[in-house]
Amino acid sequence: MKYFILLLICSFRALAQSPAPDSVLEVEETRLQFFQQNPFDLNQVSAEELQGLHLFSLSQIRAFFAYRASNGPLLSVHELQVISGWDAETLRKTVGLLICNPPQKKWYRPEEMSQQLLLKTERTLEEKVGFSQPTARSKTRYFGNPWGQNIRYRGKWNSHIRAGFTLQKDPGEVTLTDFVSYYVEIKPTKWIDKLILGDYIHQWGQGLLQAGGFSLGKTYESIRATQKFNLGSLPYSSSGESTFYRGISMQAHGGPIIFAAFRSVRFLDASISKDSLNRSFYQSLDTDGFHRTSTERTNKNSLTEHAWGLQALIPIKQGFISFSTTQHQWNHPKRNTSLYNQGEWHGQVLTNFAFAHHIPWKQVFIAGEFASANPKSIALTESVAFPISQKLDFSALFRYYTKGYFSPMAQALGESSQTKNEVGLFLGNQFQISKYKRLSSYLDYFFFPKRSFTYAFPGAWGIEMLTRFQWDRKRKGQYFAQMKWTNQSITHNQRKNHLQASFDVHYDVHSRFKWHSRIMLSYLVSPVQNELGAMWLHDITLIRKWYRVQARLAWIQTPSYDTRLYAYEPTLRYSFSLPAYYDPSIRNTILISINPTKHWDLGIKIARTHYFTRETVGSGLDLIPTNHKSDVGLQIVYQY
Repeated sequence: MKYFILLLICSFRALAQSPAPDSVLEVEETRLQFFQQNPFDLNQVSAEELQGLHLFSLSQIRAFFAYRASNGPLLSVHELQVISGWDAETLRKTVGLLICNPPQKKWYRPEEMSQQLLLKTERTLEEKVGFSQPTARSKTRYFGNPWGQNIRYRGKWNSHIRAGFTLQKDPGEVTLTDFVSYYVEIKPTKWIDKLILGDYIHQWGQGLLQAGGFSLGKTYESIRATQKFNLGSLPYSSSGESTFYRGISMQAHGGPIIFAAFRSVRFLDASISKDSLNRSFYQSLDTDGFHRTSTERTNKNSLTEHAWGLQALIPIKQGFISFSTTQHQWNHPKRNTSLYNQGEWHGQVLTNFAFAHHIPWKQVFIAGEFASANPKSIALTESVAFPISQKLDFSALFRYYTKGYFSPMAQALGESSQTKNEVGLFLGNQFQISKYKRLSSYLDYFFFPKRSFTYAFPGAWGIEMLTRFQWDRKRKGQYFAQMKWTNQSITHNQRKNHLQASFDVHYDVHSRFKWHSRIMLSYLVSPVQNELGAMWLHDITLIRKWYRVQARLAWIQTPSYDTRLYAYEPTLRYSFSLPAYYDPSIRNTILISINPTKHWDLGIKIARTHYFTRETVGSGLDLIPTNHKSDVGLQIVYQY
């Protein structure tokens, strides 16, 4: 009977041939790209992993596992349609994120093998000072040429074994092997759930200890912002050169408990100094990954980090409780020398402990984590999310981070980019006006007890409010209007107000022609500033059988960097670009994707910014002595 149902499902060509969505909510883009590169197998996926996709309700997840337990392994992704609550609209959102492989008797045997090789090169056409001839007044120059290059391989032996590597050279660096990343992931059966050799990241608890390499931060999707899910260890497949571990990571289970452990040795970039007693120390890490000048090359791999960690997790219905500990040791101690650094963690050995929970109770989700760096340096988050009615959801998160708290891979919700020196309360809600219309908003209060790099005085505080109306017209397009207001301290007695507004229209004129337009405003007022910035961008997309052309025109009118505006830019496949638009200018972008066969994908990107009030672009060795900047990129992807 099961095979007969599957045959009927596959006969519906409209669903079987539905392409991936053309436009994805911008706030989710980087997260979805991560999971598209690491899709979940329906016959192996856990409840935490499905929750981590942020695409399914609790009732849908429960119905899925009830179906799998009752009917056995799934035969196809299309079989999801027969599960209660899983409609065609839900399935369209999961294209590329979920796969279905029949269970194998031998996990090491090849089955449905796939390979992907990506080659990318890009550069700025105008000559930067760093690539020009040295002068008597300026002798420092980049060692390499202005071309950036990237080679990436991803291979799957079967649903249990996959591997990959990345080679990368930034513009100005010398060799393609300046950055090398690699991994082998094995998912044996029986008691070992996962084994990763090479580079990896972790998503443990709520992100106070191990944050998984990315974070949504504060977003109109308030429940997603306030609650994270324990995804465990994940192979590292990005080109960032600092936010990962290197070594071995393993997940296993024994009875009701899931165990995780890792051991890592990394070489980090840092500036090593010495004090008056000739004792060496480092003050901060160089995380940009650039090795173009003699100073940058001297700092390369100058700091050695040894790390290990353990986690014990007990599943509870659709939630969990867990205990985690990590230890990091460096061959040079971290030392704080600036006034605003006083009270922050410093030393050579760092040991962290954390207790996390994610517990559903009736219709309420309760999630939180308590972590420590030493007895006096702690971090705490506690959140709750629940439906007030069928159409109204509410969530809240309280956070408390002492200034002395530190964990190298922490990335929890907060106003600051670092998980320290902050107390805050986040309140969010979402009202589903109709099936395709919803109103989302949040209010966030933040307080910095101690002085910091941003605030040279203790007791700074602020409020941030956001409201967004979104209308998804089925097969017609998407529209949204968003307004964000921030009020925060400048000094003890002075404050600034920042108002940002966006109006966005995605309209599907035809299946082969799409149109997108957005207007953005940024108004900043304080005792020392009164600035109004604006940006209008316009995209048109032409889609044909074997090629796709997307063009953008962006007009920017902002007085300074303080009223800058951010918007995702069309870019090459498997990449993302989120530039800051500022200063009066025009930016043109054209992206061409060519697919001559199902195995080949060719991408070409050309972008140019022309500034009206500037005679140069950039600064230092990146300075361009003209009022324009042109970037080109070429990418070839072969997969089979």
